[in-house]
Amino acid sequence: MLSTNTQQPSRHTADIAEDLRSITHDLYASMVEQDAPAKYLSCGKMMSENAELLAKELAEVSFIVANLTSAKKHDIRGRLHKVSGPLQRLLKMDALNSFGQLENHLKAVGRVYESLRERIEPSQPNGKVTTPKTSVTKVPLVQPDENSKGPIAKGPLSQSPQSGLLEQSGRVLIVDDDWQACSLLEETIEDHGHIAISCRRPERVVETLREGAFDVCLLDLNMPTISGWQLLEQIKSDPMTKHVSVIVVSGSAEDDGATRAIGLGADDFIIKPVNFSLLAARIANCLSRSRQHLRELTRFLPLSVVESIRKHPNRLQQGQEATVTVMFCDIRRFSKFTEHMSPSETIRWISDVMGCLSQTILDEGGTLVDFVGDEVMSMWGAPQSRGDHAEAACRCALKVQDVVTQLSQRWFHVLGDAMEVGIGIHSGIVSVGNTGSPQRFKYGPLGNTVNLGSRVQGASKFLRSKILITRDTRRQIPRDMASRRLCSVRVNNIERPVELFELTTELSVAARRRDREYESSLIDFEEGRFSEALVKLGKLLTKHSEDGPSLLLMKRVIEAKLSDDSSFDPVWTMPGK
Repeated sequence: MLSTNTQQPSRHTADIAEDLRSITHDLYASMVEQDAPAKYLSCGKMMSENAELLAKELAEVSFIVANLTSAKKHDIRGRLHKVSGPLQRLLKMDALNSFGQLENHLKAVGRVYESLRERIEPSQPNGKVTTPKTSVTKVPLVQPDENSKGPIAKGPLSQSPQSGLLEQSGRVLIVDDDWQACSLLEETIEDHGHIAISCRRPERVVETLREGAFDVCLLDLNMPTISGWQLLEQIKSDPMTKHVSVIVVSGSAEDDGATRAIGLGADDFIIKPVNFSLLAARIANCLSRSRQHLRELTRFLPLSVVESIRKHPNRLQQGQEATVTVMFCDIRRFSKFTEHMSPSETIRWISDVMGCLSQTILDEGGTLVDFVGDEVMSMWGAPQSRGDHAEAACRCALKVQDVVTQLSQRWFHVLGDAMEVGIGIHSGIVSVGNTGSPQRFKYGPLGNTVNLGSRVQGASKFLRSKILITRDTRRQIPRDMASRRLCSVRVNNIERPVELFELTTELSVAARRRDREYESSLIDFEEGRFSEALVKLGKLLTKHSEDGPSLLLMKRVIEAKLSDDSSFDPVWTMPGK
């Protein structure tokens, strides 16, 4: 039984609601008769349908009770929500300014609604409805199929996620078993440029969040088969969905409701009836926080990769196998340069160098993995797979050398000498994922491919070569990328010998002749023809006296010729890392 402390709304209010339904129905019928454009027909149909819904909801809320149980208050707030939603939409509908009587009816309904809301919850301003200063044309509602399974979308809601990482638009999942409540929220969310999809089956919420790349979830607590509290716990405990911002939309105004929701991981708590402007602001706030995290990632990953991570947010956390190309770039003579520089000069210089190198890597589609002192590590092929990872890394290395030339000129007055970087590149299979810890995230690769890439960079110091690549990388790049085979090397902790090639920007006839003469000398050396190798290298060094690989090979030939050791090994053992 209802409490005796009740008040029945005036019959005049019901008349206004019925008049509103009648006038919008007649208006739509007139539009049809006059063969109005489709846009206006849709608008008229939407007005007629929602005026009927509004009249129905006002008729349902036939009593205002001052002292109701919490459950009954929840039900009435739900009814008020279905009144305030259509009312807010009708107040924003285009062409209403041409119908003064209708506008007056809407204002009257607004006053009645405020009276109802104040009687239910005097201290709650959430549901206050105000007449907007501007109007926006909406699309008509379409009632979903009651037998539909799973997420329900209408119009543009079924389209793919919007692109544009730094934009404020997002994907919002609405979880409510009431199709009218879902439709109201969909309309409002789309008005603000977001994509909204409704899920009226609570048992499929977590699965839908996993598959849909959602940014925000609007969660109703009163669900038929599973409580909203249980859903919230499931969402926040699942590694695939815990990143999604959850805004609880509840008809319960219990004091501990918001506290409990926030404690379970919710980002916000809104009480029905919902003020749509407030809701839009809360969604924008959630999106802003999540976008800030993604903006941080753009410091280490190409924008296209970050956009992919936005759609698959757990990709960085989960370990997986990938075929990649790693690049290690080390500043030569770093200690020599910095020993006569002040701390502030050192920091400005290294910051400028690392900034330019990092931007070049990102511009070429690479992933920044780590900075260790004067060395930067990057890779291609993860987290986003690509077939041209080796070529992309090599082209980036060539551009890095151009950038270093510019940096050398800019800092020459401080360094007193030209600066150089040595680059080592290797391609292979790695395990990629969070190689840091839960406290400090670090995305990167692990495995022999990484170790070998680092050793190749180390070999560039001894060979006095700017860019070294392995055969595994060389076989994956176009033949028009100039290179010469330098040697087979045995490096620490790597069992099999590794063939090294020099990637060069020199395309002149003289440079190509030098490369051919060097490789001919290398073959003579490897096959034990030391005298022939010495003659060829002597001629080569008269023309290219500073060629590092030729100088090292000459040293090895001489040592082999003077050695009495019959067990000659053409594989070079690198003296250090």
